[in-house]
Amino acid sequence: MTYTLSSLFIESNSTIQSYYTANRLYESLNSITTDAIFSEIHKEYAIDTSSVFGYFDNEKKNPEYNGNLATLELQAIMLRLSRHHIKRAKIIENVSNFFADLILYNYQNGLKKIVFMRAEFIDRPSLMIINRTISILRRNNIEINISFDFQRNVFINSEIELINSRAQVFNKLDRIIKIKDYSNIVGRELTIDDFNLRDDFYNTNVLNAAIIEQNFELAFLILQYNLHSNKDYKIMSDQMTYRNLGVIEVNLGNFEKAIIYFDKAINNSDSVIEYSRNSYIKALCLIKRLKKVEKGLKVIDQAILKLYNADIEKDIKYKHEMAWLINGQCLGRTILASRMNQKDKESVLFEIIGKEMEAYRLISHEKSFHLIYLKFNLLANIAFLLEILGNYTKAIDFWEKSFAPILASDDQYREGEKALTYRLGILYLNLGDLGKSEVLLKRALALAKSEDNPFHINVIFYAIGYLKILNNDSYNTTLDLINKGKNLSIHLGDSKMRNQFEELNKSLDDNFGSKMLEPPKVKLISYIPYIDLSFVPEIDLNKQLTS
Repeated sequence: MTYTLSSLFIESNSTIQSYYTANRLYESLNSITTDAIFSEIHKEYAIDTSSVFGYFDNEKKNPEYNGNLATLELQAIMLRLSRHHIKRAKIIENVSNFFADLILYNYQNGLKKIVFMRAEFIDRPSLMIINRTISILRRNNIEINISFDFQRNVFINSEIELINSRAQVFNKLDRIIKIKDYSNIVGRELTIDDFNLRDDFYNTNVLNAAIIEQNFELAFLILQYNLHSNKDYKIMSDQMTYRNLGVIEVNLGNFEKAIIYFDKAINNSDSVIEYSRNSYIKALCLIKRLKKVEKGLKVIDQAILKLYNADIEKDIKYKHEMAWLINGQCLGRTILASRMNQKDKESVLFEIIGKEMEAYRLISHEKSFHLIYLKFNLLANIAFLLEILGNYTKAIDFWEKSFAPILASDDQYREGEKALTYRLGILYLNLGDLGKSEVLLKRALALAKSEDNPFHINVIFYAIGYLKILNNDSYNTTLDLINKGKNLSIHLGDSKMRNQFEELNKSLDDNFGSKMLEPPKVKLISYIPYIDLSFVPEIDLNKQLTS
């Protein structure tokens, strides 16, 4: 880091360590800000900044990536291809606001330019923070010059995933970011040899952390190194390596490339258990991302038949994989059922509920922690099928009985309580019990506020505003809530939510009711498109299946 008069120069590192560049920016701004001002600004964001600053040299020991909750988060990404980034989005939002406040102070005191040197090596988590910081500054009309200076050309087509992912992420950055003309480095294209994998990063803990943080380039480095290592130095089998590479490609939106990796994982499977696991994830990519439902179901049917006929002990591993395969089969059949007429659809959905219950019975008596996520997923799917059928009373009853421990939770399950309470509130809304719905939605709002999650707060604001219009509540009370949501949307730079609150406002003023309004989300969002710099799904599958 160097600081010259009105300019700040931040240099990145070829290890692409998570939050490395963000930490360099933190140190630089700290060095030019008075202690009193820095402490005052830092105090407001201390909880979230502690998740980014200071720990980065010791990722594998960070508690965020160890223990039960980290395992569940990783399972959501690796077993369901979920866009599961909401907790990181909240951290990125608050750290970005922290940086924006520091930059504003120094801008008023002469700082006019920040240059990120060796920008080709900025780690993806830091890029999300930098991109978000720039967006916040722009909304506040701070015209500081923030630019990227490259020594290697990253905007190239390459067969190497790491290089392609660099081009993808830089192309997604805020259009206001100035990228220095690098015509003087033509021919000096970025290669995988330019990166440096630290020895202490070559382990599964750092790999898992990289996947959770969406530092996909670091994950690529670890996985590629593993593929080309001697057997004694491998940290995982080749089939698992290919499986991880496929999951990362799905998260980047490169679905056809992901299928190639999943096929390699299948072909390198040494057991029917591995074959089943890799077939399932391939099928899920076909069904959820490529929308090739019938093709995905054929992959699952073949895996179920092979697993069922295998001459192996029907132990916990067998039950685990069979339950996942049945679960994936049910998803595909549910999507196909949504295209049927109402009578045929209902008949098929009841059959699917029976299959989900069959899968649950396979593992219901097993105590292993690693089955918890699957158990919850199966139970949630049964409840969701009841929602799709429009049987809201049974769905509510099933949610409450199946997830009672969450409703009576301690702090460990506070996030689960918030998600479930919101979902129940929406179900009571659909059922027409507006009083019960409002109680639950307000409880969900209180939980979201207690963890300072502005994204969930805004979704819940909208749901309550929609309910109040439906209930013909007091004009002033309803308008006050709509304005809170609209102002929060402006603060977050969320134009879509802002438009929805404006539609609420129009409906309130013109007595349109709720007929023309966008219904509240079925469940709380799990990722934020305008913060996330990777793949964003084209459709909301939950909305599609319930509409």
